[in-house]
Amino acid sequence: MTVSEQLNLEYSNSYGLVFEDRFYVHRDNDLSCINLNKVKKIKLVRGRKINVNVITFLMSGIIIYFSFLFQQNQMIYKYLFYLGAFAFFLSSFLFKKYSYTIIVVTIDYQPIKIRVDVHFKNDAKVIVAKVNKKLNRKDIK
Repeated sequence: MTVSEQLNLEYSNSYGLVFEDRFYVHRDNDLSCINLNKVKKIKLVRGRKINVNVITFLMSGIIIYFSFLFQQNQMIYKYLFYLGAFAFFLSSFLFKKYSYTIIVVTIDYQPIKIRVDVHFKNDAKVIVAKVNKKLNRKDIK
């Protein structure tokens, strides 16, 4: 990057850089350059990861199943199985884990998906807000 290109820098943080005519974001441990003239829309999307929820829900079902197999055992063991199953069942609904993705829609309506690490979520929000502000200014002109 030359000195004249660095002078056009408007915003930077740990996730990316915003210039007058382009922006850079981290993508797979590398900086990806996206030209603002080719961008129609950009937004940060939050999706829920349900892998852990499904596993804990299935574990509660398995524990309930095994509790019916041990009907001849003492009642205390049966209640402990039920308590463990209830704990897994409850945690399957209460545990929440999210993934974040920046979706850039080009003028050709081709989406570009960029995964965002949870640690960079707030920095990515700011970058997306700055780029949206620039895109809205460009539309007004």
